[in-house]
Amino acid sequence: MPVVSDAKVIVEALDETYDRVREAFAEQDGVDGSGDGAVRVE
Repeated sequence: MPVVSDAKVIVEALDETYDRVREAFAEQDGVDGSGDGAVRVE
């Protein structure tokens, strides 16, 4: 694992990151996250 200025790089697939971020947004109040597409914030 490469180290730059004492910072470690954590490798994660983009689709895994998207799933985690989408779930976090979908849990917020006033959000429509019922579909498999984008989360809609009103």
